Amino acid sequence: MIRRLFSNKEIRARLNILVLLTVLLGLLIYLFLLLNRPPRPVSPVRVKGITHLFSVYGAGREQKELFYHPDGVATDKNGKIYVTDSGNHRVMVFNNRGKFLFKFGKKGLGKGELMFPLGIAVAPNGNIYVTSMVASRLSVFDPQGKLVKEVIVPRPIRPFIAGKQLYIATAGQIWVTNLKGEALKVWGTRGRGPRQFQLPNGIAVSKNGTIFVSDTQNDRLQALDKKGNLLWIKGEPPTSLNDAERLFGLGMGLSLDEKKDRIYVVDAFHHTIRVFDKKGKPLAELGKRGTGDGAFEYPSTIASLDGNTFVVADKFNNRIQVVMVNLPGERPPIIPPARVIPRWLGAALALAVLLVIGWLLRRYLLRLIVLRRTAKPDEKPEGA
Repeated sequence: MIRRLFSNKEIRARLNILVLLTVLLGLLIYLFLLLNRPPRPVSPVRVKGITHLFSVYGAGREQKELFYHPDGVATDKNGKIYVTDSGNHRVMVFNNRGKFLFKFGKKGLGKGELMFPLGIAVAPNGNIYVTSMVASRLSVFDPQGKLVKEVIVPRPIRPFIAGKQLYIATAGQIWVTNLKGEALKVWGTRGRGPRQFQLPNGIAVSKNGTIFVSDTQNDRLQALDKKGNLLWIKGEPPTSLNDAERLFGLGMGLSLDEKKDRIYVVDAFHHTIRVFDKKGKPLAELGKRGTGDGAFEYPSTIASLDGNTFVVADKFNNRIQVVMVNLPGERPPIIPPARVIPRWLGAALALAVLLVIGWLLRRYLLRLIVLRRTAKPDEKPEGA
């Protein structure tokens, strides 16, 4: 009888090795995908007054697609979310559920390039206005991210569009321009007195024309009328970082809720959202420091998405969060908790599936060998 190339024992050993290699390969693929996905907290953080809806870490799982210190956020009439990904010198656009749509911009001081973009606003026609304090420039892009115009503005920080006018908080003044970027008015000077400003990081305009300014380094809120006259000031420049009378830790971007006549300001050093009425009276301070969903790490700006739903640039967590804000005594929405599969359980399930696949593969190969032997029995040598 012709001698077989391999014995049954050798065949079974080789099949076992094949199954083991298949399982190991599957585990390596699983671990690769697990380690290269955007960072996620183990579980949401329960924060009184803050209902977390979802977080966005970037456009994809690769490192180059993730946010790096996102600084500004804005929304348009369709609910799209625009983010200045400052550390990556670009703008990223998402739908109202956080699905990535497109991005534009690259690092540089040349035409159409961005250098640490900060503020962002979207006009009714879809044009996108982006400020760069480093470049002292306002860049205007069309709805697809193609450059339309660039305007020199001294150290612009945050823009806000109201009607046919663009309001820009600069390092020490408030500029009012038309939507072409042509200056109409300039209010205030840099300083600590009334109607003076020190690096204001938030500006918003109500439907009746009142301009609200988060005067960041003066640690206060200022309200101006349509002509730029002072209406009121809440807070005053601190004597030191340890000043117990400080209104904010560091008040940054602000947004409005017109229906409830409220002002929402993100406080970077307190890692919270501060809520005021339209006269500047404090109503609540909500939030806490942390990396879990619902907590913040030096947030920089906030933009209204719908009613009491806001987008927050959670800057040093390298993400944006969409949250609902409810003051004490207000009934929060009922949202079913997300079902999150722990990583260890995911790995165990993956291993179980791979073992079953390996077992089925081994059984199939053994069956195939038996069938081939049955169809072609061993030949006898000549003369036997």
